[in-house]
Amino acid sequence: MPKLVAFQAATASIGPDTPADQAKTLLRQALPLLVDLSPTELEDAFADLEARAPLPKNWLKALRREVKDTREAQKKNPPPAPDSGPTPEEELKELQPLAAPLAASPDILWEVVKALRSL
Repeated sequence: MPKLVAFQAATASIGPDTPADQAKTLLRQALPLLVDLSPTELEDAFADLEARAPLPKNWLKALRREVKDTREAQKKNPPPAPDSGPTPEEELKELQPLAAPLAASPDILWEVVKALRSL
């Protein structure tokens, strides 16, 4: 439900007296929020929008079509997954050679003390 609330907040200023160009701008800015809604939430969003502002039917139809087209485009070309960096196994392989001298030391605590003193 938070996505629906975000859409409602983004379009809260759209009312019967909202100039057409301002309403179109707000709807275009809120499009990504609509795309992320579930089908039920999407219907709720459109119902809420229609109740608040008597927008032209062709606007709502075009907005629905744009939501549909955007969803289809995202399915065909999903955004790349964020680079999460090396896996723990890769990081371990990278760090093991650096830790080997410390691991081989007979007095690890003394090595830590020396490192802290050097800082």
